[in-house]
Amino acid sequence: MKKNKETTFKEKLSRLEEISEMLEDDSIELEAAIALYEEGTKLAAECTDTLRTAELKISKLENNGAVTVIKNSVTEEQED
Repeated sequence: MKKNKETTFKEKLSRLEEISEMLEDDSIELEAAIALYEEGTKLAAECTDTLRTAELKISKLENNGAVTVIKNSVTEEQED
């Protein structure tokens, strides 16, 4: 996996799934499991941050749309 900031959400999620499958394998060495777990927790946090940012953007867009609709309704009522 790329080690730069250009790694996409989809790539991170895919790697997280790979790590999960690898950790379920009973034959994995303890040191490798710890390293994978550490990588997985970092990726999970990054994915969570990405999702929170997306939620905030969507919420702002929805709120702006609601405000616009309300303003338009008030303006139309005032014109009548």
